[in-house]
Order: sequence, then structure tokens, then C-alpha cells
Amino acid sequence: MSRSSLDDQGESPVPETARQSKLSGLRIERDSDSVAPRRMGGSRWLPWVALLLLVLVAGSAAWRWHFSILPVTLARATVLAADENAELVAASGHLTARRRTTISPETLQILVDRQVEAGQQVEEGQVLGRLEHAELEASLAELAVRIEEAKREESRQQELADQGLTQTANLEAATFARRALEAQQQVLEARIEKTFLRAPFAGTVTHVEGDVGSILGPAGFSGREGVSAGSLCSIADLQTLEAEINVSEVNIHAVRAGLPVRLELAAFPGEAFAGLVHQILPRADRQRATVPVVVHLREVDPRLVPGLSVQAVILREDSTTRRAEALVTAPVNALRINEQHAVAFVHQEGAVQRVFLEVGAQDGNRVIVVEGLTGGEQLVVDPPPELADGDRVRVRE
Repeated sequence: MSRSSLDDQGESPVPETARQSKLSGLRIERDSDSVAPRRMGGSRWLPWVALLLLVLVAGSAAWRWHFSILPVTLARATVLAADENAELVAASGHLTARRRTTISPETLQILVDRQVEAGQQVEEGQVLGRLEHAELEASLAELAVRIEEAKREESRQQELADQGLTQTANLEAATFARRALEAQQQVLEARIEKTFLRAPFAGTVTHVEGDVGSILGPAGFSGREGVSAGSLCSIADLQTLEAEINVSEVNIHAVRAGLPVRLELAAFPGEAFAGLVHQILPRADRQRATVPVVVHLREVDPRLVPGLSVQAVILREDSTTRRAEALVTAPVNALRINEQHAVAFVHQEGAVQRVFLEVGAQDGNRVIVVEGLTGGEQLVVDPPPELADGDRVRVRE
């Protein structure tokens, strides 16, 4: 429809400015309002990114905290029973037989017969084994024939001498030859006797080493060219059992012969065996800083055998009448000891508390705590030099 027809119908024409205003309303806006939705969509990831960073920072801090904590090993402070206050010195050692020996030949020889087993009771002089001696027997038989010939020659010379038909020197030579052969016979018989290995005293066979066909040799023999030799067996008189204990050299001054001793064996828990200090041996172990002390058992129990480990407590002389208080002991390596004081670190809920102690005598690897501990505390063993009061620690598995 043409503009003239519209005008003819009475409609007024639209101004030009109005049309431009309407067109501008239809234009796509590219200002800040159009990108606002996109910015709002990106900002919703910011909390998750912050949370991830927070977790990483916390994990790194926890990792540094865990590995910065000192690892430690713990040991417990123990309480001695109330009747153990009479203890003077504690030590450890083993049982041994005062009368014992190893059965072996004087020279290398082959064992052809063994007549003994471990644990067997033997009597003095009993044959325990027999060595090869066939050649010696043959030599002895040959020598016996020569002795008979020498005796006949001696008799003949004697008859001639009685008749005045020979010189006295001939008779003396025949007599000398016979005596020389008889001396050789005695030597061979002694060598054959030594091939019978006998028990030098009554006792118990504690160990058997040699078997038929094996080569036996002197004790301490060192073979060459692949030759090895051993002993037949070991014998001990179990009635002479005693304990050899190692006393710390710092406590040896308090030990003397005649003091009572209480012996405890791991093989018989809950039982105690009485003994007496017999002798302080005149030697010392430089590496362990101990002195060996021999303790005689008051009564020999048939269950006891050489080699069993013992824990010995040397008692005061009046220990049978005393009534003492309970004592607390702690491992020596759990203490820092100097001239002024002793310090220990007690473990409690992942941290350590430093405590000052008053200590008494050292008993082997433990020391008596006079004051500072009540018993049962978990102590740090070999505390690191940098360990301080209040430090948090972690216990080694």
C-alpha cells in the first residue's frame, strides 16, 4: 500500500527519529552486562580450587611434621619385689661343671668302635671308644717271638757260662738284648692301651662328636691338607656344677667369698636356687668391663646341666633377716648420667617428659633408681642428644 493511500485513510506518518529509536532497541548489546553470565559461571570453581590448595598445604605440613618427629625406642622401668631389697649386686652368667674334660687321643687315629652316647652315665675307667691298633698288635706279636728267642739265647749263654765255655760278656749281651726287647714290648702294650679311650672319672656324657670311621686327634688340633680331626666326647661331673657370673667392675668391690647368692634360670621360671660366692677369678673382661665370679650351688638339682644361662643376685650377709622396701630399676642406656644428676625421658601420649633421677648401684645393664620413678614408666632408650623436654616423638615399630 502506498504512502499516499495511507495518508488518504487518515493515518499520520511515523517520524524518522522514532524509527531509529525502535531499531536501536533491537541491537545486540556487547557491553559488560553481556559477559556477566560467563564471569558468574567461571567463579563457581573458585571454592574448589581454594579447597584443593588448602588440602595440599595441610598435607605438606603434616608430612613435614611427621618426619620431623624423632623416632625412639622404649623400655620399661621395673619394680623389684619388697623382699628383694637385700640385693647387693646383680649379674648374669651360665652354669658350668668344675670337673669336666674332653676325650681325645694323643695322635691322629681312626675310631673303630664307639661305646658311648650323649647323656649316658659312665664310671671311672670305663671304655668309651676304641681306636685302630691292628699294626700295633702285629708288631707286638712279632716282638713276643723275638723275646722268646732272646730268652733261649740268654739261657744257652747261662749254661755255657756255668760250664766255663763262654765269656761273661756274652751272657751279659744276651741278657741286655732280652731286656731291650721286653722294654719295647711294654712300650707297645702302653700304646695299644691308649687306643682304648677311657673315662678319667665318673660323670655324664654331655656331648658326643666322634663316630665310627672318623679321624680323632688331640684337643686343639689344626689339620692341614684337608685333614680334620675331632674329639670322641665330653664328660662332666654334674655334682660339681657351679655358676660363673660376670659382675660389673664398678660393683666388684662389694663382692667377697661367702656371700649368699640367689640364682634364677630362664629354663625354670619362678624357681630360685641358693648358692655361695666361692671365688673372684683373677682376670677381667676389658671389652665388657666385668670380672668373673664363681658361685657354688648349695644343692645340686638333677635338672641342671652345664651351659644354662643364669641371672644371679648376690645378697647382703644379713639378707635372711632383713625386710626391705621395693626398688625401682631402669635400663642404663635409658639414662643420661653425669656428675651432677641423672636424667630420663618418660614417654606419655606421644611426647616425652624429662625427669631428674637419683640413682644407686648399677646391676649389670640396669641401675637402681632411688628417686624419680615409681616403676612401670616407658623410658626412651638411648635418647638422642637433641631430644628435649616436651618434644613429640614416634615409637619405632
